[in-house]
Amino acid sequence: MINIFTIATDVYGQYMSTLKKSLINFNPQDQIRFILVADNPYIDCDIYYHICNLPYPFNAYHKIDYIIDCIKEFDINQNEYFIYVDADTCFRKMSEQFWNNTFALLVNSNKLCFANSPWKFTNITYENDKAKKRCFDVYVSNKTIRWVQTSFFMGPINKLFGKFYNEWNKIITNCTKNHRSNPMVPYIFDQSVINKILSLNYNDYIIDDFIFNGYNMNLIYSDEYLTNDFSDRNLVTCENTYSLNNYPNIFLFQKFNTELKSSKRL
Repeated sequence: MINIFTIATDVYGQYMSTLKKSLINFNPQDQIRFILVADNPYIDCDIYYHICNLPYPFNAYHKIDYIIDCIKEFDINQNEYFIYVDADTCFRKMSEQFWNNTFALLVNSNKLCFANSPWKFTNITYENDKAKKRCFDVYVSNKTIRWVQTSFFMGPINKLFGKFYNEWNKIITNCTKNHRSNPMVPYIFDQSVINKILSLNYNDYIIDDFIFNGYNMNLIYSDEYLTNDFSDRNLVTCENTYSLNNYPNIFLFQKFNTELKSSKRL
């Protein structure tokens, strides 16, 4: 069984119909459980786990804790598999070869899998920005090219509960304990923490190009994603042009219809 988690509060609930419909592109259909972590039951799902609608970005910062708590609350078998995706996600139409070969290999790897961040090519510098560097123990040198985007990750549930979650709690505890005199919300905290964890031993994880950030895509207003894989198009994102044919493992579109979430996120 593959448990597909998403988190949606407030305006993010508007993405739920698109995400739910796109599950038809997921293969095999009979082995998925759709789990909605939200402040309202925006869409039919297999499990609904209620959370409060907190100001942005606190729900995002607690995403790992929400997933862990939901698994415990509903006694989900830790020998099962999970996929986490942000609310503004659409599963791309993929070939059977991808699901039967590439995806099956990922599942059988017994590792947590993460997606390269397309922004890693834009030379964002954290060292010279004091506000961003104040992630404290979370800081990872921008010299690394293995910076992941944490709007998606997946793997065996027992791997999430083990060493990974222990490191998550240790980093958060250290940040809180060491800097109580100067409280703040660190920059992209959940992403920074996870990248710090991965940097401790990249060999424990699989990192690849699984996401296309479609900032200019309007998938909410069209069901084209149910019939078209967009592989015939050159698409621009994160200051680069992507030919999706060059990225055979991208099976998710994210960050589309950004005007919907702007009132909360920005």
